[in-house]
Amino acid sequence: MEKELHILILEDVATDVEMIERELQKGGIKFTSKRVETEEAFLSGLKEFVPDLILADYKLPQFDGFSALAIVKEQCPDVPFILVSGTLGEEEAVEALKAGATDYILKQKLLRLVPAVKRALREFEVRLERKIAREKLKESENLYRTIFETTGTATIIIEEDTIVSLTNLEGERITGYSKEEIEGKKSWTEVMVKDDLDKMKEYHRLRRIDPDSAPKNYEARMIDRQGNIKNVIVTASMIPGTRRSVASILDITGRKKGEKELANVRQEWEDIFQAIGHPTLILDPKHNVIAVNRAVIKATGISKEESLRKKCYEVFHNAEKPPKDCPLEKLIVSGHLETVEMEMEALGGIFFVSCTPVLDDKGNIQKVIHIATDITKRKKAEAELKESENKFKDFAEKSIVGIYLIQDRLLRYINPVAAKIFDYTVEEIIDKKCPEDLTAPEDWPVLEESLRKRISGEIKEAHYNFRGIKRNKDIIYLESHGAQTMYKGRPAVIGSLMDITERRKAEEEIQKRVKELEEFYRMAVGRETKMIALKEEIEKLKEELEKYKK
Repeated sequence: MEKELHILILEDVATDVEMIERELQKGGIKFTSKRVETEEAFLSGLKEFVPDLILADYKLPQFDGFSALAIVKEQCPDVPFILVSGTLGEEEAVEALKAGATDYILKQKLLRLVPAVKRALREFEVRLERKIAREKLKESENLYRTIFETTGTATIIIEEDTIVSLTNLEGERITGYSKEEIEGKKSWTEVMVKDDLDKMKEYHRLRRIDPDSAPKNYEARMIDRQGNIKNVIVTASMIPGTRRSVASILDITGRKKGEKELANVRQEWEDIFQAIGHPTLILDPKHNVIAVNRAVIKATGISKEESLRKKCYEVFHNAEKPPKDCPLEKLIVSGHLETVEMEMEALGGIFFVSCTPVLDDKGNIQKVIHIATDITKRKKAEAELKESENKFKDFAEKSIVGIYLIQDRLLRYINPVAAKIFDYTVEEIIDKKCPEDLTAPEDWPVLEESLRKRISGEIKEAHYNFRGIKRNKDIIYLESHGAQTMYKGRPAVIGSLMDITERRKAEEEIQKRVKELEEFYRMAVGRETKMIALKEEIEKLKEELEKYKK
């Protein structure tokens, strides 16, 4: 089964990401992608998403592709990194390749993307194979360095008085002195470390009394002409019928150093193996446990010694035979990495299990690295998320008001009530219509700014009225209340929608009637005031008339 790639996409334009994803899908590449825009999100994606491939834009508002490339070269240098940009010039492209980018693709030429990705993944696999081969070679060299580094042995003839009477070319090399400087002039005691001399002089004396009374092979230390101390193995024996002895001196300084380095490498590997936080086994192809790390012991409660006497399915499943869908069984058939999600009874949870083969020089499976990653919490979270989504959908579908969800300038969800407001079906709107398509042009700028602020987190929610456009282009009045939410791990806006066209008309009619009544009241009050004044004037005239009558 082809592996599903994790592709981390550094891109701030959502539509560009969609074009890239479509191109990859057309190319038959199976993948899960994660889009990021900032350095913080990019670092988090490297750590948590663990990408197999990185596609990065050259310039973003808060970050850039070259900075991302530098981070990748430091943290995960083997992961292929491809720049996908619409503004990358030739000089920048050359600079990116020199800096370690795998390739670069212009957005105007996305047809090159799939071949470039496949080539990058092939090259990554080749590099990985070569790296494994180099590591094997290095291990082999460490194990057998002394044998292959030492192709000759220094040989000298020693007189009874310790003077070296004869040496070969290898003797010259190991001591740093020429034949002329050694033969008949130097004692072997002059090139040996003082701390070793007493022991070696005693061997020299005993060997001449009884050849079997002194060791024939022993280690010692010598000093060459430059003052370098060398670890050597001395093999000495008497020349029959003489008082002279022959000694072969093998320089094992490199071997000693190699043994120390090999011990360090083995200890480092063991430290890394034990530090792996997930239960990890090394197996043979027959399920026998070869090695266990501390995480296995902690998770199962089984000691290391007991684990090494068991099969892997006994350790992890408390079973007498391999479980269904056992990844090791599949690996034996396929010969390559196999993974599966399965319950592990002994560990009390659901685990992502990977089995990786370690092959010998002939391609035969020698060992298998078995890693179990606990995904119980993740699976529980996924189930809870699914349940939550179902509850939300059930609520939304039964709601008497319109419900919508907006992300990346697209309506990602709309319920039947909301769709009916615009005289569309749900299928005609979801992932096809933008809010702008259903908004009166005069009202869109304000609405767009409100959506931006909620997506960015500048404001959490907003309550507003605006004019919408139905399928037949009729203008309707709408009331909405929307707030920021997270949808598939990224910000979105969710809200309710009501058609208030009839209410708006009724309000306008009421306002008109109130205005008319106010005008009528004003006129009526005016006439009444004039009548009162006229009556007062008449009363005054009557009073004047009464005066005249008198």
